[in-house]
Amino acid sequence: MIEYPIHVSVIIPVYNAVKYIERCTCSLLGQTLENMEFIFIDDHTPDESMEALGRVIERYPARKRQIKIIHHKSRRGIAAVRNTGLDNAVGEYIGWVDSDDWVDGEMFEKLYLSAVRSGADIAWCDYYVNFPQEEKVRQKLSEDPQALLRAILLENLMTPLWNKIMRRDLFTRYGIRFLDGVDMAEDKNVCIKILGVSSRVKYVPQGFYHYETNNRGSLMHRHDDSHRIDYTL
Repeated sequence: MIEYPIHVSVIIPVYNAVKYIERCTCSLLGQTLENMEFIFIDDHTPDESMEALGRVIERYPARKRQIKIIHHKSRRGIAAVRNTGLDNAVGEYIGWVDSDDWVDGEMFEKLYLSAVRSGADIAWCDYYVNFPQEEKVRQKLSEDPQALLRAILLENLMTPLWNKIMRRDLFTRYGIRFLDGVDMAEDKNVCIKILGVSSRVKYVPQGFYHYETNNRGSLMHRHDDSHRIDYTL
């Protein structure tokens, strides 16, 4: 049992990720931020992702008590998976990592400290996408939630969950959920809702997240050339 305050809960959907989950999990369990929890949600994956996950966890005994593994009895889709994660998270902030992606070791420490020092409800960073070589996506952001909302609604700004941490209290206080069964643009829907109730956003101008485009069997796979855009507000 975790006996100390959790700074960041990271929610990781698992489905058809056996080729990638070792890289993903090592990048998470090697984070420099200590007070974390990692919530892996098995959406009834048909491959050996969960067995591979178990083998990796054994290599990080100091992190084992920070790990929750939840199994869906049938495939329910990405929106339901994310809601399961929210239902089980206890951290001050929520983070998101897809099981075929990976993150730099200091990502959550940097985002958390930036959020705490600035009093932000959301901390946001740049990221990398492979096409198939890695390309950095720079998000030069206003830190005004209303300006960000306008940019999203005008489709001038991509809204992945995974380059952000969000204050968990916003989800619970305002009853913000993913729409069960609506698995396209579920991230955009929630980002809009969270920004609508946020007071401050903190942009961290560094790339920490690495988005994998080659796993076409995953729950999260999308190929969208608009990821290449250098967004400027």
